[in-house]
Amino acid sequence: MKRLYNIDLLKFFCAVLVIFLHMHTPYQGYILPLTRCAVPCFLIVSGYFIFNTDEQKFQSNLKRNIGKIFHIFVWSTLLFAFVKFLFAIKNHDYSFLNLNSFIKFAVFNENPFGFHLWYVGAYLYTLLIVLFLKQYNLVKWFYCAIPVLLLTDLCLGKYSLVLWHKEISFICVRNFLYVGMPYFGIGMLIKKYSETLLGIKY
Repeated sequence: MKRLYNIDLLKFFCAVLVIFLHMHTPYQGYILPLTRCAVPCFLIVSGYFIFNTDEQKFQSNLKRNIGKIFHIFVWSTLLFAFVKFLFAIKNHDYSFLNLNSFIKFAVFNENPFGFHLWYVGAYLYTLLIVLFLKQYNLVKWFYCAIPVLLLTDLCLGKYSLVLWHKEISFICVRNFLYVGMPYFGIGMLIKKYSETLLGIKY
């Protein structure tokens, strides 16, 4: 596949949005809704490029990316753990080392050493699960689950105050299941039906 510079531009724009998401700016309240689209967009792009109608190539793409993301996951966690421990030694505060934190790390991708690293763990889990589903011919059921996962994310996350009159902890929905899986799957579907989509006149 030839280089798609428009996709490169999109990824650059999303990277800038992620920076704005994690820093304080005078107009952050106005641009925050826009910055929230960056992570889903990255996942959609990943799903699009990793998917292949050839089953062997698709599984090969998944395995290759699992290897890459696993290395990033390990080294980023170790790097931020090192920094976290330096501050812990300085402040004599090791409260982050508890069973609850590591359960959240394993189940919800909430990295105890750097909260913004949740994406790396969520993406790794997503790749592993999609590979498992592909090997057991369960991908079609995954496609059916995408609307349910997105709707659950809305009900428990973005609209929890409206529906339940309380704010549910963000880690319950900001993880591989309700963010990683559905948006990666949307990217796969766009690639799978790209010819049909491009054939739509309007």
